[in-house]
Amino acid sequence: MTVIQKLSSPKVKGVKTTPSPTRQSTGSPCKMSQNGSSGYYEGDHTTEDDDGLVSMPEATLIECFGNLAVTKRPAHLRPPAAFCLPFVSMNNDITSGHALKHITLTSVFDALHPYVAMPYLNRIDVSNAMNVYWMNNCLEAEQSDLFHRFALEMQVHLSACFGCRVVLDIYGSTRNGFGTRFCDVDMSLSFSPSPPPWATNSDRVMRAVAKALVDFPKAVDERYVNAKVPIVRFRSSDMDMEADISYKNDLALHNTQLLHQYCKWDPERLPTLGVWVKAWAKRSGIGEASKGSLSSYAWIVMLIHYLQQVEPVPVLPCLQEMNHQKNENVYVQGYNVYYWKFVDAARSRRCRASVIDLFVGFLDYYATYFDYSSNVIQMVSKRLEYKPDRWLKYPMCIADPFETDHNLAQGVDQPMFDYIRSCMEHSKKVFTDRRLRAEFLSGYGFDVDEFDARHRSEMNLEMASQFGEYLLHKCIMVKQAPTRQFRDRTHNVDEEITELNLVRHRILRIWQFENTPKIENLSLRWNLLKKIDSLQCLTALTHLNLNDNQIEKIENLETLKNVEFLDISYNRITRIEGISELKKLKELHLVHNKITKIEGLEENTALEYLELGDNRIAKIDNLGHLSNLKRLFLGANQIRRIEGLEGLSGLTELSLPGNALQVIEGLDTLSGLRSLCLAQNGIRKIDGLSELKSLFSLDLNDNIIEKLENTQQVKGITSLMLRKNKFDSWQDLIQLQNLDNLASLTMEMNPIYRSDYTYRNRMNQILPKLKMLDGFPTTWRQGDPYQALPDDFYDVFERLSAV
Repeated sequence: MTVIQKLSSPKVKGVKTTPSPTRQSTGSPCKMSQNGSSGYYEGDHTTEDDDGLVSMPEATLIECFGNLAVTKRPAHLRPPAAFCLPFVSMNNDITSGHALKHITLTSVFDALHPYVAMPYLNRIDVSNAMNVYWMNNCLEAEQSDLFHRFALEMQVHLSACFGCRVVLDIYGSTRNGFGTRFCDVDMSLSFSPSPPPWATNSDRVMRAVAKALVDFPKAVDERYVNAKVPIVRFRSSDMDMEADISYKNDLALHNTQLLHQYCKWDPERLPTLGVWVKAWAKRSGIGEASKGSLSSYAWIVMLIHYLQQVEPVPVLPCLQEMNHQKNENVYVQGYNVYYWKFVDAARSRRCRASVIDLFVGFLDYYATYFDYSSNVIQMVSKRLEYKPDRWLKYPMCIADPFETDHNLAQGVDQPMFDYIRSCMEHSKKVFTDRRLRAEFLSGYGFDVDEFDARHRSEMNLEMASQFGEYLLHKCIMVKQAPTRQFRDRTHNVDEEITELNLVRHRILRIWQFENTPKIENLSLRWNLLKKIDSLQCLTALTHLNLNDNQIEKIENLETLKNVEFLDISYNRITRIEGISELKKLKELHLVHNKITKIEGLEENTALEYLELGDNRIAKIDNLGHLSNLKRLFLGANQIRRIEGLEGLSGLTELSLPGNALQVIEGLDTLSGLRSLCLAQNGIRKIDGLSELKSLFSLDLNDNIIEKLENTQQVKGITSLMLRKNKFDSWQDLIQLQNLDNLASLTMEMNPIYRSDYTYRNRMNQILPKLKMLDGFPTTWRQGDPYQALPDDFYDVFERLSAV
């Protein structure tokens, strides 16, 4: 209450007034008490004098009737229903015992807030429209089951590819209760019970997943996205679904469970409000973090925060502070993920406000009363939190419930912040417009009074659905959302700098580099560039990295004559062009583009390293003039024959996995070749290797070879990979004894591997000099998978991996 009379003495005491503070446009006129749970505010509204009187501002004092003080509760202290009928309170300080102390009255109209007098029928129909919108767009149980079945099938496929158990956990909107029919599916990948030795970081794991999904028939358009959290993005071939896979995203899993727990507290209103708020934000142009506004997740956090702050009866509790004991803390990646696991649904039903009351209250709270300049929007505690110093530069702060040092609104600048508040103010006026329902009905040729008499005042489901779309359309402002502004990050850079790293800054364009002409190494990875320009002045540049952008054409590089390293992988390039002037270019990466033909390299005779994997190339040609080329990578293309390699006498490494090869041929001129990878093809026979006298590493994994023959052609080999072929006879494997230098062999996932329990022991008998078998030392005993690795295992493994 804004006026509190002390009842400790039966003496009659008056009520005196104090000047009311002027409300600032940037936030609330008062601050919440630090106890958080009392429901009273301190600071600006009430003061106590020497006589024990509690004073109140003139703006809240209506009239004094003798010993009765009649006051109006401020709007932000009212429960959501008060936005329809404002509260008026009366206090009597002279009574004691069982006599009346307090009474709350309600008025029928508030001149200060005309929207609170919304007609009853408007409120009913708008609430029905919101509920029908949720029913038409919510994620149904059958669709959720299909997502889980899809994840299980992919889990089995990845487990078979990696040779260990893979677990895929779904998180995000498909599991937290706020999902819609067209939402993406987010999955977190982990290994059980522990990751394999090669899974050293998320980048390496996600690249392996992207390659493995090429063979999964239900996944199409898969691509690796090297963002802050590396992901693999793909579409389902038999469902209208897009999905992302990340590695060990444990905090996101706990966030999903927390939001789902909140939905259990109010299953009738919270999911409806969440889906409606997300749809409203998208329609209003303020629901995409990539465009400088807020993500759907941030809007859900804002909604839950508001429902926790509703007075006098909050709709939702703060689960992270309920019954919280220190010994119950659970830490994941250094963050406490504890929350109350039990549900009291009856508690949320104490506030009987409808969804339209709550939504209008949500808009009014954030458009008018919340103090963005000093407070943080958070759902951890009911107590309002002040901005830490490091967040004072942000116009808006939304704290993640677990990762509390992460601001979900850090991408919102001042123009976008102003636009978000104006959208909420505009939408509040739309939803409280008395003429809204009449305008909608008139579009169908109905008179309001006639419609109410004929249809008993309520719309049917079809009309309610269209009414919801009508409401969302009305919320769209004429003024367009501001374009996200990106600052020139080279403005204050030292002129003498020679290396500049601008990785993952969401840069839309390249600035002029007049102030930094001496840069030799420039990295612009993981940005949003669509065009290469403004690099003409960097004549000293030797290394340029444009990996993972949205570039469609190689251009404007003519002046960069000293460039030796160029990486434009993971873009949208369709042709190799625009690099003829780069005479000193030694290393070129064009992985994961849309290139269909090898061309445009006639002038780049200094090339030593060429990577064109994961494109659409069908034929190897136009490479004969690259006499200095040492390493060539053409994996994951559409190549059917090995040809066009004449003249590459200096080639030492050739990689052609994931193509359509059936025969090993065209390698006779590559006498200096040391490493050859032909995995994931359709090869049936080992042949055509007789001229490769220097070969010491041969990868034929994932083919259809049935017999081991012609081993005399690769007698000097030290590493042989034959995983997942068709070997089923021990007699064939005896030919491996001809390989005197063989140190590492991979034979797992063959029929002989699956059928014979003594597989490892027999392989050790056939090849006593072997050091590594299927990625593990040969000294491992059969049937003892939990024994400790030898001290030098990882050193040996890394050396062989490097080979």
